[in-house]
Amino acid sequence: MSVHISDTEIKAYANDGAVLLKNLLSPEEVADMSAGVKMEHKLFQLIWPAN
Repeated sequence: MSVHISDTEIKAYANDGAVLLKNLLSPEEVADMSAGVKMEHKLFQLIWPAN
């Protein structure tokens, strides 16, 4: 059984994830993340352990 997720839904989920991260991290951490700086925040390690 396959499930179809529209491009609109994918964009909405991605936006929700970005908003969640922005609310959990400090403005400096958000700026670093946007710039591609490796995150060292302990919370970030829990939600994205591969980083």
